[in-house]
Order: sequence, then C-alpha cells, then structure tokens
Amino acid sequence: VVDGGGCIACAPGRYSDAAGSTTCAVCDAGRVAPSSRSTSCDKCAGGKYLAAVEEGPEDVAERHDSISDCTDCPTYQISAEDGSDCRTCDPGQQASVDKHSCQNCDAGRYADGVQVRVCTACPEGEYASNMSSIFCTPCTGRRTTRSRGSASCDACLEGSYLATTLHGRGRSMARWGIDSRERDHCEADTHTGTEFACCKAPPGTSAPEGTRLETVVIDPGWYRHNVYTAQVLPCSYDFECKGGGLNGTNISAAAGPTPCRQGYRTPLCGLCERGYIRNTVTKECAVCGASSAWPAIALVVLLILVGILALLLKRQQWFKDFYAQKKAKILVLSNHGTMLTITYQIISGLSTVHSFRGGNDYPPPFDEMVGMLKVFALDVFEMFQLNCVAGGFVTKLLVSTLLPLGVCALVILVRLVTVCFFAKGPFLESALIQYTLMATYFLIPTTSTIVCSAFAVSEFDNG
Repeated sequence: VVDGGGCIACAPGRYSDAAGSTTCAVCDAGRVAPSSRSTSCDKCAGGKYLAAVEEGPEDVAERHDSISDCTDCPTYQISAEDGSDCRTCDPGQQASVDKHSCQNCDAGRYADGVQVRVCTACPEGEYASNMSSIFCTPCTGRRTTRSRGSASCDACLEGSYLATTLHGRGRSMARWGIDSRERDHCEADTHTGTEFACCKAPPGTSAPEGTRLETVVIDPGWYRHNVYTAQVLPCSYDFECKGGGLNGTNISAAAGPTPCRQGYRTPLCGLCERGYIRNTVTKECAVCGASSAWPAIALVVLLILVGILALLLKRQQWFKDFYAQKKAKILVLSNHGTMLTITYQIISGLSTVHSFRGGNDYPPPFDEMVGMLKVFALDVFEMFQLNCVAGGFVTKLLVSTLLPLGVCALVILVRLVTVCFFAKGPFLESALIQYTLMATYFLIPTTSTIVCSAFAVSEFDNG
C-alpha cells in the first residue's frame, strides 16, 4: 500500500488487490493470508472453516495469518461454500472424503441425518435397495441377507435354500423331493423382486442359513443326482448313500465325487461296483472274495450226496417195499416241499425286484430271514459269486434266460431222436424229460425275478 512517499507491504492476515491502495484489508471469514505482500487470501482447505471475527481491541488480522487458523469441521459435516462455517449433509448423504461436498449413500447403506450421520451398512437381515436411503428395511418371510450392507434380501433363512429362478421351477422335470414341483414349496422375493425364490428344503436334506440350491446338504441315506436339482430320493439302505454338501459328496458322478459310499454306484447307489458283490443277508456290497461261496458249494455237494444215496437205496429191496407202502404220503410231502420252495422263491424274488427298482426291502427281521434262505432261490450268480466275473447285469440276464432255453431245446432234440430212430417209447415217458420239466419248474421264479429287474426305470432330473 502507498504510505507517504513509498509503498509498505501488507502484513500476514491482510491483503491489497488493487494498485495504489492506501489500506490493507483483513481477509474475509474462511480465508487466510499466511505471508506478507498478499494480493488475495487463500480459502481454507476442504473440511476446514474460519468463522468471521468481530473487530475488537486485538488485531483481527492475527486470526487470518496462518493456515492453522482454519479449524476442522466435525466428521459428518462439510465446509460451507465460503469456508466460514460447516454444514450438515442431508439425510441419506455423508461428507465426501475431502469434505468439499456431500455424497449419496450407496445401496445397502443409510444415514438418517439424526442419530446416524455417516453412511452405515445395513445390519444383517435388513437391506436398502436405493441410494440415499435414510433407513434399512427388515427382510421378512424366509428371507435374510448374506452379510451386512445388502441392497436386497439375497439369502434364505435356515431350512430354506435359494433357488435358481424367481419363483422356483414349475416344469414337470423340476421335481422337489419325490412327487411334487419345486415351485409349490417356494416363496418369491416380495421386497425388491430381483432375487431368486427361497424354497423349503426337501426331506432328507438340511439347509443352514445362506444355503443355495447347489450347497444343500444331503443327509446320509438320501440321494441327489446332481447339485442342480431339488429332487432328493431315499436310498434303499442308509449305508449305501453317504450324503454331504457341495464340497463333500453330492456332485453328479459325471462331474465330481460320487454320492455313494465305496463299493456302491448309481442309480440311487443301489448297485455294487465292479469288484463287489451284494451280501444276501446284510444287503451290503462286499469285496469279491471277502464273503465265501463255500456255504453254497457245501449245499450243492450235500444235494449230490443225497441224490447218490437215493439211487443206492432205490436198488435195495427193503427200500422198494417201504416206498411202495408209503408212496402216497411221500408224494404228498414232496408236493408240499415243492410248493414251499416255489413260494419262498416268489417271496425272495419280490424283494429283489422291488429293491432293484429303488424300493424298500422287507422290514427287519423278516429281511434277514429271507436273506439267509435265499440260497433256495437257485440264483447261481449270487450263490457262487459269478457276478464278480460275469461282466454286469446284462450278462446275467442273457445267461439266465438263454441257457435254460438252450438246455430245454437240447433235451427235446435228444428225446425226439431217441423216439424217432430208436423207438424208446412215448415222448413224455422219459426220466430225462421229467427231470428237465422239474428243473424248469424250479428255475422259472428265479428267471422271472431277473427278467423283471430289467424293467427298472427311474426319472433323472438333470436340472
């Protein structure tokens, strides 16, 4: 400024913005001049303010001569446009990082402007779908949130899982449990309408909070074809299916670990793997060779010995007299024994076919009794563990059907030759024909069981 014949520098806290000025002005509120000879004052940095100072006995310029004269605004406030004061952001906003302006709260966060003046994440179980929210809305029904700060109810409570569609699948193949549609057990998102439905976990499963369809935990003794279906089916026996979750066992056999325990394979873990054979008593799949076939061999040897003994006795006169005297009673006992054997074969066959189709076996202890006497079913594949080397069920089916037919055809051919060329009496009056018919009579129930097992059909839901 001009003072007499010369110019004097304005002191810190004052400025002069025009040539020839005779006075230095004090910086306005919100501004400072930390050095001398200032032509203007600097505005306080963002988030700081400097209130107006009333003229008084002290030099007010000293309140504007240092950057430190600017005071920090409270955390939730920003500095006013002129820097002279601080102002509070509107509800749904918070001060920016540099405190120059207010910014809207992101979705999932809120600020009510009274008790909460900084954008705060919504607690678990509540959401804020819009920006600039002033409160969070609680989730209702089966819904909750995956974490704090959610913009929607994007998870399900315990006992439900998050489906893969808005309303749950309703097509015929979108099965839930055994015999219903997934959609019939689902609850759509009524909050934002953007999230997938929450569906009740089917029987045989457990669903901790936050479970998705892929992470539903399958209980032991239950089976799921893959992680993209809600169709959960009971296994024939609890020990066949090990259950588990996404990181454990219930991934499709084509895509990862099997849902079956060792020694079992799909469908429904109801078949033994190669190298294993079904124990007819315990129903478990055991390693081939672990369960001995000697009991069946011993039975066959015993029957052979009984046959030889019968032939020897047949040559004895006293036995002939005894048979002639008791023939009627012996025939009655023989017929009763035959009927009991055939009846038991049918009972055993029904159990086999039903369990083969994925159904349940007889309840205990009747199932154990049937298993112990299953040797009379005359299934040589099980009696002598031929399943271990037969190459699968198809081989068993072909052998059990074609071999008896071939033997019968051969016997008929031999008998025709003996009758036509050697005049060996009427066709049916032959021990060979009679024994063949008797053997066929005993084999029909077992063969029928194997044939009926081939009709087992299951519906597989591939998502």
